[in-house]
Amino acid sequence: MAFVTLDENLRLRDREGAPFYPVGINYVASYICTNFWEDFRPEVIYRDLKLAASLGVRALRIPMNWGFMEPEERVYNEDIFPMFDRFLDWCRELDMYLMPWFLVGIATQDYDVPFRGGRPFFTGDMVGVARDHIRRFVSRYRDEERILMWDLCDEPEFYCRNPGAEQWPFNRDDLRNWVRTLYDGVKEADPNHLVTLGFGHIASANFGYHELDMAEILDLMAVTCYPLDLCPDRADCLRNNYFLPFYVAFNRPYGNAVMTCEAPGFSSVMFSEAVIGRYYRACLYGQLAEGSNGVLPWAMNDFDPAIWHQRPLEEYVLEPSFGVVTVDGRVKPSGEELRSFAKSVEALGLARYRREHARVAVVVPRDYYQHMPLSFQRVYLAYVFLKGCGVAVDLLWQGMPADGYELLVIADTSGFTTSYWDSLRAYVRDGGRLFWLFDGNSGLNVYFRDIFGLEVQSPARWHGAVPAGSAATMRLETEARQAGVLASFEDGMPLLTRNGGAWFLAMQWTDGLLACAENVFETHPLHRVLEYIVQESRVSRPVRVESANIEVSRLVCDEDGEAVYLLINHANHPVTSRLTLDPALRDVKWIGREDLCVSGETLVWQACETLALRTALA
Repeated sequence: MAFVTLDENLRLRDREGAPFYPVGINYVASYICTNFWEDFRPEVIYRDLKLAASLGVRALRIPMNWGFMEPEERVYNEDIFPMFDRFLDWCRELDMYLMPWFLVGIATQDYDVPFRGGRPFFTGDMVGVARDHIRRFVSRYRDEERILMWDLCDEPEFYCRNPGAEQWPFNRDDLRNWVRTLYDGVKEADPNHLVTLGFGHIASANFGYHELDMAEILDLMAVTCYPLDLCPDRADCLRNNYFLPFYVAFNRPYGNAVMTCEAPGFSSVMFSEAVIGRYYRACLYGQLAEGSNGVLPWAMNDFDPAIWHQRPLEEYVLEPSFGVVTVDGRVKPSGEELRSFAKSVEALGLARYRREHARVAVVVPRDYYQHMPLSFQRVYLAYVFLKGCGVAVDLLWQGMPADGYELLVIADTSGFTTSYWDSLRAYVRDGGRLFWLFDGNSGLNVYFRDIFGLEVQSPARWHGAVPAGSAATMRLETEARQAGVLASFEDGMPLLTRNGGAWFLAMQWTDGLLACAENVFETHPLHRVLEYIVQESRVSRPVRVESANIEVSRLVCDEDGEAVYLLINHANHPVTSRLTLDPALRDVKWIGREDLCVSGETLVWQACETLALRTALA
């Protein structure tokens, strides 16, 4: 027997030991929302799975409804096993893996356990009931080779919506202990399979979850996310196309393995199928470039019109149309993009490649969750602007070692301490480079003059000219002592300064940028500022593109010494830009193009298009 594992480089390997990047899908049947176990129709489900296989799907994530499997406390419904065995048979036939998720509390509709009786979910005796429920199931399948991994629960944060449940914010210790108890229980019953938990895009609220806690427990991190909660805009614009890659990066606090277990995905009630298709294209390649270990969008099928007027679709009016396939079997543009992506992963052998080690990091402040959503906006935008400079970017939690990073960017200082500023002073003194985008008085500290070469005069509102569409109104008025002034406000006050390896931007330029016009965002001066900072920091960029819309991500293969560069247009319109290659690159060739790549060539990327070039490692 052999199982899906993580190797020493945190890449998945299949049961035969080969590098494995699962392109999958979340599956719920179209005829019922969403507990298909209570109305199990093998002929319909098998037809759906065959269609999924034709899209290149190698993994299915399915809900295991707790109330159906355990209708009375500690009384198991044995009917679940022959139905689950049918799924396994289909997976063997179609060469797929199965990823069940347990404790279903939300899967389009809210569920609850019928016997809970208002007891707390994350503390007390319900924790043991949940642990034993999962243990009972996984122990039966501990030797099953077609299990991709076990997912303890999907978006447990939404149990707060059920009567009698704990409410946000959950106690952080309670949530951590709950996950630890479930994880340990599964590992005792089944040491063979990986274990994860599908939290939602957790920066949308402070509900007690923390990446640092989960990364110390789970075998790999899992991401489910939909950007419109925090990035209100059309789905396929520059700002939203980075949302999924950002959460891959965000869930890697210790360099953990990460996969997207429920993303990308959008309802065609909200956006046209073409828009969603472009969003899929940018996100699929973007999250892979960010180092994900697999991708499973939501979801395979639309729901049948016959159940649209039934709960929950009667109330959840967006839910009927998240599928990549319509009820009559037509593959939507999102499904075609999934198929194309699966073919590219296979043809390019991308399972053998890993994301390059980042030399640039955005600092995530200690009090990030307590200052949502403003902290998210600042950290996220710093990440997006840096990605537009063509560099790999990590998200580094405050206090973690900065060894190996050539440039740290600070966009939010919520919870920064005097000792942490002192460590940043030492970082710059020892040759590191630091850029602070002023975010308010919380960052002012006794080491400010020493680090940035400026003397604080006063924080103040700025009533002069600002870039069109910017909502920034605060600036820090300073006097340059040791610093050189690179740009000034209209009244002569320093705007951008440099003191050795430390730069300071004296305006709150990130605030409001998620709400400005899209064309303003794409051409905002911050793109040029970050490009200048990266250039002056001398971060290696063997492949460069002038447009900030184009991401350049480098994937490396340690086995054969090759690199693949993914050049992703995150804009929803064609982009023309010049390409520059480092002369040290060898054997450069386009993937999917007949002509060889020429340094200095002007290229056109279509909307959300991804191009790739392969080269020997520089």
